[in-house]
Amino acid sequence: MEALANFLDFLLKPLLLIAQACALGGLVWNPVIFRAWWSPISTAKSVVIRSIRLVRTGAMVMALAQLAALLTQAWLLGETLHHSPFPAYFHTLPFRAGVIRALLAGGLAWATLLVERRPISLPRWSSALGLAMLLVVSGAWLVHAAGRLEDRSLLMALTVLHQLGALVWLGCLIQLVLLWRLIRRQPEGKPLWPVVLRRFAWVGGPAVVLVVATGLPLTWKYIGTWQGLIGTGYGALVCIKIVLLVTALTFAALNGFLAREKRPAVSSAELHQRVPYFVEVELLLLLTLVSTAASLTSQPPAIDILDQQATWTEVVAVFRPKVPRLTSPSIPEALDALSEESPFATDPVGGVRTYWSDYNHNISGLFLVMMAVLALMTYTGRWPWTRYWPLGFMVLGVFTLVRSDVGTWPFGPTGFWEGLLASEETFQHRLGALLAFALGVLEWRVRITHKPTGWMPYIIPVLCAAGGILLITHAHSAFPVKEEFLLQVTHTAMGALAVIVACGRWLELRLRGVYGWTPRRHNLSRDHAADWINSALLPRAPYFLLGVYMRMRLNLLHYPLFSSNFSARRL
Repeated sequence: MEALANFLDFLLKPLLLIAQACALGGLVWNPVIFRAWWSPISTAKSVVIRSIRLVRTGAMVMALAQLAALLTQAWLLGETLHHSPFPAYFHTLPFRAGVIRALLAGGLAWATLLVERRPISLPRWSSALGLAMLLVVSGAWLVHAAGRLEDRSLLMALTVLHQLGALVWLGCLIQLVLLWRLIRRQPEGKPLWPVVLRRFAWVGGPAVVLVVATGLPLTWKYIGTWQGLIGTGYGALVCIKIVLLVTALTFAALNGFLAREKRPAVSSAELHQRVPYFVEVELLLLLTLVSTAASLTSQPPAIDILDQQATWTEVVAVFRPKVPRLTSPSIPEALDALSEESPFATDPVGGVRTYWSDYNHNISGLFLVMMAVLALMTYTGRWPWTRYWPLGFMVLGVFTLVRSDVGTWPFGPTGFWEGLLASEETFQHRLGALLAFALGVLEWRVRITHKPTGWMPYIIPVLCAAGGILLITHAHSAFPVKEEFLLQVTHTAMGALAVIVACGRWLELRLRGVYGWTPRRHNLSRDHAADWINSALLPRAPYFLLGVYMRMRLNLLHYPLFSSNFSARRL
């Protein structure tokens, strides 16, 4: 059951931040950006009520999630200590801070009821915003900084400000997406859209500045060196955060540029046909960024593991392509290797466990390369059978389910449910297999029914994003810190590419009507070249890159560092 508890803890961390963003962002959105009570448009009033209800929902979810997190942590302590952690757990700092945070979230939910009754009351808005600020401050006792001996107060203050900027940005962006969805149903609210977009920069700009200004000193304090940035799990997640932040800022800058466009005709078309979909992608990137930030709490800061950091040479060796292995050890050989007494028993270079793991990764990459090629071929319209390329995800899901953990069902002595609940790594492997299989089934149905509208086409970007987040936060805690990082960093890179795939597919679906291009049985003309690059090639390119990366993935044990530190339970 420890695996289930760890997975719940994994889910609750980003849920807490997202719920807090919904609560805090709405309180900034209404008085600063929207100011709907001064608008004569009837749609504006319903937007205010909807945003207040979202604030209340976020606060209530946060209160419940915080209490669930406390119970989950107690559950994990009980599993680790093999006895009840109570009543000693009641006297710990995380428990007391968590209870206070849950109470503040409940108080904020109650305050929004008063705001909803009289939205034009500035004192009621101020009271709710004050509770939200206390809620943000209360999180300072639940982060890495609370356990530091040096510069504790400074790090706690920087962390609070860092979270404040990120949560305001994310929360207001959620409100912006919901506003667009409402405008699509109530066209009379269209005049609100360009006004709100221009005002959004008043909050989004300072929020980004606050995130960057506090993130730099926090990065220096927790990492300290360039080697810590590239040679630890903490540093790898920070790098992913930087990549996601830069990508999100690119879309934000594009949206801001279009919102300030002076040409009326062009501006109107861009604001209503492209900007809403760019905002959706920006939101997807920020949700991934927040999930990545939440997983940082489970990583030791690089400054605390100076003697367990990987060198630049070792990290480069991990990503250096090599000839893939397409032959697998037999099942009896793999089980014999797994049955050794210690999970870190000697596994010589080219050992059974090494070959088993490399075969799994390389075959998975081969599946992705083939699917990417077939997906690109569908846009020529010449080979109708290529539309069945999503079936490869189904095969990949079955392959992952069967091969990921040799010590469990169907090959090993451990049963399916026993292995699922006993190991967090096995749990995540099985979840990844389920996501891949579901993605293949749903996308295959979309391709064969030829229905580009509806909700089903959007399943693939959602599942790709979920799979990417799972890979970014994927844990291999059975290994020492350095070895865990050198295995984890490959999953982190694949997760980042999966999120890019999700963004590309989302834009492909959303901009299909804007570009007005669909596959036909004829040669591509110059008129269609630009549209094909934007709506077909670019969204599919990450598939190919992800497949090539996994296809040529390095045998991680082909240098002395790993001569005795890996087991066959790697994916």
